Amino acid sequence: MLWLDFNCGNNVTAESAKILVEHGYAKDYQELCDRNPERIGTRMQEEAGTRFIGLHYSLGGRPQLIASTLSTVAQARQKSGKGLVYYPVLVDPFDIEQANTLLELDAPHLGQMFIVLSAEYSLLRPNIEGLREGIRDSPKVHLIYAEDFGENWGHFDELESVLSADNVSRFREIFFLIAETVVNGYSSADFEKRLALLKIRFALEDSRPISIAWLQLAQEVPCAKGSTRTVAANIENR
Repeated sequence: MLWLDFNCGNNVTAESAKILVEHGYAKDYQELCDRNPERIGTRMQEEAGTRFIGLHYSLGGRPQLIASTLSTVAQARQKSGKGLVYYPVLVDPFDIEQANTLLELDAPHLGQMFIVLSAEYSLLRPNIEGLREGIRDSPKVHLIYAEDFGENWGHFDELESVLSADNVSRFREIFFLIAETVVNGYSSADFEKRLALLKIRFALEDSRPISIAWLQLAQEVPCAKGSTRTVAANIENR
C-alpha cells in the first residue's frame, strides 16, 4: 500500500502512486488530505502486508510529519502484533534539518528512508548539510542527488517525469528501484549497489566521469560483474 501526503485531487503525487499500483509495486494507495497520520494506523492493521511506502513531497516531507507518522506506525505495530515497517520517500523535503532531533533512525518500524534532491542550487532544494552526520551517514538513509544521474531536476520535475511513459525518465527508473527495494525486502546495501549501477549506466550514456566508489559498489551486483570490470579497465587506460 502507498500512503501519499499531499493536497487531495488530481496532483503529481497521487498520479505517481497510480503508476506504482499499475506496475504491481503496490496494492493500493491512500491520500491524507489533512496530513493527519492517525488514520493510517487503522489502515495498516487491516492490510495483509507489513511494508508500506510513504510518498512525501515538499511540505509533506517535514520531519514533524514523518515523526508523527512513525509514532502512528509504532502504535499500529503494537496493537496488531505485526512487524509493520514504514519506508518514507521524501522529495525535496521542507525543513529537513528538524530531523536531527525528531527522528529515531534505530526504530524497528522505520525502514529505509529515501531523500530525493533536485539539482544543486535549484529553488527549494533542501540543505542536506543541515542534517547531522549520524543521519547523513546512516545506512538507513539514502541521499539521491540529481547531479549523480546527469539530471537537472527542478523542484517540480522529479515526480512529473514519472508520469510520462513516452519520454525516457531517469527518475522513473530510480522510483521503480525504490519500490522494488521495499517490495523485495532489499537491504540498504543492496539498494546502494543497484543505484550505483544506474549511476554508471547514465554516466556512460552522457560520457561523464564515473566515480570509483560507484564501481566498487556496482561490481557486487551479480549481473553487473562483467560490465563493471570492463568500465574499470577503460578508466585505468585513460
